[in-house]
Amino acid sequence: MARATDAGLRRGQESGGPGRPAESTSWIHAALQPGVVRRSLRVAGLVGTLLVSIKYADRALAGTLVPGDWLKMALTYLVPYGVATYAAVQAIRAERQMRRGEEADPGSRPAGWR
Repeated sequence: MARATDAGLRRGQESGGPGRPAESTSWIHAALQPGVVRRSLRVAGLVGTLLVSIKYADRALAGTLVPGDWLKMALTYLVPYGVATYAAVQAIRAERQMRRGEEADPGSRPAGWR
């Protein structure tokens, strides 16, 4: 799974921009870091292909796919991409909280849910 010490973070890309500390970096900014995007694309490629194969292989081999199936196959890749991105960003945020000494108790909600 995604490690909070992502390649982009090791290169010092965790800055929130001029005058903004790293911990105020937005969720979107973290999700768009090159390491997060690359990892999420790999997960989406692998898991999405597996899901498409399970769901549509019989129709593809029989030649009975309809235009709506092609759209659904493309959308199938978005779910694993979103899940992988969410997990990576939450790991990055948890790492940042731990660095600041703000450990959450194990039963609490993730910081993004407040």
